[in-house]
Amino acid sequence: MEEHTLKSIIEKVDKYRKVSLNLYRLKAIQKTTNWLSKLITYCIIVFSFLLFLVFLNIGASLWLGEILGKLYLGFIVVSLLHLVIGLFLWFFVRHWIQNQVNNCIVIELNEPKNYV
Repeated sequence: MEEHTLKSIIEKVDKYRKVSLNLYRLKAIQKTTNWLSKLITYCIIVFSFLLFLVFLNIGASLWLGEILGKLYLGFIVVSLLHLVIGLFLWFFVRHWIQNQVNNCIVIELNEPKNYV
């Protein structure tokens, strides 16, 4: 009788282990798919916004080139403006952006989900 009980307990522990591993796998899949779907959505939105900015910059460069009398001067002015903005972001805003991205990732990975 004792042997039967021990065998029954071992079978239950084995089933529990399998179910637990499957649950962890499903939770990992859920988190991964949520994260990837958000990432893909943000990439599409950022790509659309960047495409808008490229055409806006080309238009501004052509317009400034027309005002300055030489087409290439408009592109140089817009490029220098982008250089100044890039340097400002690099020296003054970079750490803030990194902290915000890190916080978003940590919050997303630690957010409790209802899997029921």
